[in-house]
Amino acid sequence: FATGLLPGFELVPDAVTSQHGILIVVQALTFASQFLVLFLLQKTGGPVLLSLLGSVGAIVAVPAAILILGENAPKGLYPAVGLITLGVVLLNIRRR
Repeated sequence: FATGLLPGFELVPDAVTSQHGILIVVQALTFASQFLVLFLLQKTGGPVLLSLLGSVGAIVAVPAAILILGENAPKGLYPAVGLITLGVVLLNIRRR
């Protein structure tokens, strides 16, 4: 809101198409579903499993950045994926 009050700054895009509206709806639904999954995970997994959410998100985001954006794979990616996976598995062994 404060950014919109800056002199000479407009938040209205130059051209608005139906694709923009569809994108906004998809983003809103994705954001809302992430919160739903977050709260379900917190309820079922507890705080320790919830703390791994960022690490698991990184496992998903890094390959997406490599494939879609052409980023270079960071050093230590494979050991990190293995350790994060091991942490999730060890945390869930007790539940079985």
